[in-house]
Formats: sequence, structure tokens, C-alpha cells
Amino acid sequence: MVSNTISSRKGDDNTYSCTATLTIVPKLSVHQGAEYICRVNHPSLERPIERRTESLIVKAKPQMVEPIMITMGYSTRVLFTLNLMKFYPKNIEIEWTYEHEDKTSEIPCTNDFRECEDLTYGVTSVGKIPMKVFNDLQFKVFVTWKHKSMDEPETRTLTMRDLPWHPQVGDIIVPHLKEDKEACLTCDISGYFPGHLKVIWFKKESGTDSPPIVTELPKDDYKVSDKEKKDKIFSNKSSLTFTPSLLRDQGSEFICRVEHPILEHPIERRTGPIVIVWVQSSKEGVSPLRRTQTQV
Repeated sequence: MVSNTISSRKGDDNTYSCTATLTIVPKLSVHQGAEYICRVNHPSLERPIERRTESLIVKAKPQMVEPIMITMGYSTRVLFTLNLMKFYPKNIEIEWTYEHEDKTSEIPCTNDFRECEDLTYGVTSVGKIPMKVFNDLQFKVFVTWKHKSMDEPETRTLTMRDLPWHPQVGDIIVPHLKEDKEACLTCDISGYFPGHLKVIWFKKESGTDSPPIVTELPKDDYKVSDKEKKDKIFSNKSSLTFTPSLLRDQGSEFICRVEHPILEHPIERRTGPIVIVWVQSSKEGVSPLRRTQTQV
């Protein structure tokens, strides 16, 4: 797009002056190295007057067209990938650093350049961060880039909340529950990193007129165990083992609450009101629940 405008004005001494303006939208393929000439003709001149620009230097500012991608590397590294597009000239400075335990360290990186059809450049910069860094929940990763087209450098900061490995929490598996027969509720949690997972089991009481109370389980009656596995990404099977009691547990609801530093809010899974079956043997009399009801 090119537009040319001329504005003239008459002075107090009856002479004229004018301003000529040429507006362009620079494109590398069209304007790089080009010269523009302003030629002036007037009846008082024997020959036109010309003024020339120097060869144009077109610059293009880097564009960040997508968020920084975070993936697992092939070794004990986490890869942070930055894509910048549409910049010119090719030279660009990209620096990766991280804060870990109140220390700032440089991150080794690789930069893969490519030339585009419009003569601009793109670069994929990959910062490689040791997994041990993520043991510090307050870690920060920084990437900064500088380019001739920019007035000042740009920086992006990433923290624990930017990691993509949110815990995936399955439903609570409830077996067939029988009075006085030990049972185990299980909840599978997978796909999380780092391994700072907290699992808490609760019981929501039933059978009262007031709103049910959610309480953490007493350790004497309910045993919680966690089996965690790690293959870069973590998984965990959390189990609640107890001996169901008609008087204590019938109609109650068990809740598995999962907390992780990536999560803004905990994830909960619930059993719904549980049903316990009483199986009477030939040696048993009336069930404890029925005896209690009879006495009342």
C-alpha cells in the first residue's frame, strides 16, 4: 500500500511552500534496500531538483504466536519450547534462566532457525531444565529475547502452575461391603508431576437431623495407604482399608481429596452413601443393629 499527499500553503510574503508525504507499508520482499526519490519541478527551475533516501533497512519484530510448550525430555530434563516468528534480521538473542532455592542459574538451550517465504525468520528455542529444579515449589523459569527491531527485551515467566501435568483422579472403587469383613476402597491418581501429591480421606456422617459433618478419618479404625510409582510422570493408588460396621458406617459417604501444587483447587471423589450388608451365620443371633433398635 502506497499513498502520496501534497499540502501547500501561502505565506505572508505571497510565496508558497508545500509538504509532500509518501506513506508505505514496508515489506521485506519489496522494500528491503530500495531507495525513494522526491523530484520537484517548478517553472522557475532549469531542471528538476531531486532528493533521495538511503537504501531502506526493513526490520520485523519477533512474534510469539503460541504459548511456551512444556514437555518431558528423553533424560532427566524437562523441555521448555519457545517459538518466535516473523522477525528480521536473523540475529536474535535468547536467554533461559531459572530460580531454584534462591539461586539464579542459566539454562542450556538449542536454537533452530528457519527462513520463511516472506524472507522473515523463525526460531524454535528449547531450554532444558533438570528435574531436580521442580523439588522447589517456588521455582521460576525465565526466557528473555532481544532483537534489533525491539525497543527493549521481552520476558516470559513460568511457575509451577504453568506445568501441564495435572493429577487425573479416577472414581473411588467400592467393593461389596459386609458387616465385620475387612474391605478396601481404592482411588487411582495418575499423570502428575512433580511428585508433591497429598491425599486425604474423609467421612461424611449420615443419620442426623443437622447437616452432615465431614471429618478426617480416625487412624485406629481406618487405614490409609498410598503406593506411588514414578516413570518421569507419577501415578498413585490410594487405599482406605477398614472393617465396615452397620452402626458406625451405614449410609455414610467417603471422600478422597487430592491436592497438588499445580491445582488451584483440590479434586474430590465421593463414594455416595455406602451400603453395608449384614450376613447372619448359623451361630449368630440378631444383628447388632437390630438388637439396638429392639432395645430402644
